Amino acid sequence: MPTFSTVRAWSYTDGDDAVGLFIRYNVKFYESQDYELHVFLARDEFGEYAAKTICVSKPRQNGKSYAARFYALWMACIEGKRVLYSAHHGKTVRKMFKELRNFIESTPDFAAMLVPGGRGIYAAAGSEGIYFINEDGTDGGCIEFQTRTNSAARGETYHVIIVDEAQ
Repeated sequence: MPTFSTVRAWSYTDGDDAVGLFIRYNVKFYESQDYELHVFLARDEFGEYAAKTICVSKPRQNGKSYAARFYALWMACIEGKRVLYSAHHGKTVRKMFKELRNFIESTPDFAAMLVPGGRGIYAAAGSEGIYFINEDGTDGGCIEFQTRTNSAARGETYHVIIVDEAQ
């Protein structure tokens, strides 16, 4: 659990559903990561997300990106949202893309939700993306990956932006 936390009150959270879903696929969360997913997915009495901005600060190599990875997947795949994952270093962006890609491709249920015809995963260096399709065949959510540069993601609209390495 966090040393300290300033979290606005919420009415409910989809955190239990998200954690439960990923645990079925052998994902293991530390208690702090479980808590983070609950906060990320907290909603107010109107069903809107309870927080517009969330900041997680932990020492290096303490699992900050792990909960964010599954938050991004939940938002894109389950909620149908457009997600941008951004980090300062290209190595960090590529690692996140690779980890999500490996999980999705090795999990038939998630792989089945990718846009068909090999178009669900776009792996061009510098503009990687994972694209989902809705049950009715329409475009679903996506996770796009970019480093932070002056021109990155200009003109794009996202529902969720995950900023890793925010220092």
